[in-house]
Amino acid sequence: MGVELSIPIERGQTGYGGSTPDASNLRFANQIGQIRVFPDQGPDGTQYSGLQVTAMLCRNLIGANLLPKQPVLLSATAIGNTGPTVTQSASPNVFFGIVDEYLPAAGVVDDDVFWLVLKGPTTALIESSAGVSGGQLFMPSASNNGKLDIIDPTPDNDLEAMNQAIYALAVAIGTIASGATEARVCLRGNQYGQ
Repeated sequence: MGVELSIPIERGQTGYGGSTPDASNLRFANQIGQIRVFPDQGPDGTQYSGLQVTAMLCRNLIGANLLPKQPVLLSATAIGNTGPTVTQSASPNVFFGIVDEYLPAAGVVDDDVFWLVLKGPTTALIESSAGVSGGQLFMPSASNNGKLDIIDPTPDNDLEAMNQAIYALAVAIGTIASGATEARVCLRGNQYGQ
């Protein structure tokens, strides 16, 4: 049997469309791990930055729902399978992405498939913001799994500055209002070139 390259879902959709996957008979096995490049646009066709969004078709294997805009790790042992939500201690030696921002609020149920943004513009969950201008760097939150946090623009010493540079995963696109819990960011990609 050959590899099936067509992928029947778009951004904003999951493979099972809200139905509960049958763990004994999972679909999309041949498509998991495939990379696609999408234009930076909403499901309604609204164009945003004009940049491209690189995403991987992934299967949620964390045992719970993944939420839209949530930073998550990829499995270290199986291509296209998700690991836990991103934590500061896990980065920078991780392969991570942001769960498709256009999914329904309930997110992705366990064993379902979805698009995970690896590089380019997307919206991510963040720690509550004090308000910052565009260009601010983000890293995994030290206190909240599954969120990004703003990097201190005035590090206390060289070691702190070096660690922040290593942990920087995304840069803010535009101003972020005070109290915001999500932000439009551009993922810088990862050490594997994705």
